[in-house]
Amino acid sequence: GEREEGGSFLVGYQGTLYQIESDFQVGINQDPYCSIGCGEGYAHGIMLNTAKLGLSPKKRITLALEAATYFSNSVRPPFVILHLPPPRKR
Repeated sequence: GEREEGGSFLVGYQGTLYQIESDFQVGINQDPYCSIGCGEGYAHGIMLNTAKLGLSPKKRITLALEAATYFSNSVRPPFVILHLPPPRKR
């Protein structure tokens, strides 16, 4: 129909991580990481426990997704992790 609907997703912009909810509410987590969806708890635990290990963000995200896949029947690859280079200074 004519009704607009959104989904929950995360957006990183200029060093801040935003959580966009299905009703378009925008939140900012107090931690420098966040997880959403049916594997949220599993992924969040991995993000917490890898925070001080010196791993790259991509490696931490991959580990979190692997844990969510292992423990949740509703989480499955393929996963796409996007990283954009910082904007060029003018």
